[in-house]
Amino acid sequence: MWNRVECVMRKDETIEKYASLLLRFGVALKRGQKLVVELPADQNQLAQKLDSCARKMGAQDVIIFYRDDKADITY
Repeated sequence: MWNRVECVMRKDETIEKYASLLLRFGVALKRGQKLVVELPADQNQLAQKLDSCARKMGAQDVIIFYRDDKADITY
């Protein structure tokens, strides 16, 4: 049975793989392009992984907007 640390590590790895998959095949991000993302505020872990993966792929700039669905605010 997995302990809590193993589950957190697996979740982190899964989010990183998902971010990479989104950027490579969903967005088809190319070196030198800019990436603009809007996500719900509670998805900051995914946003961090998208930022990290995009920069590793050679993105010129990564801009992330967080949206608060409960308050209807984007920041």
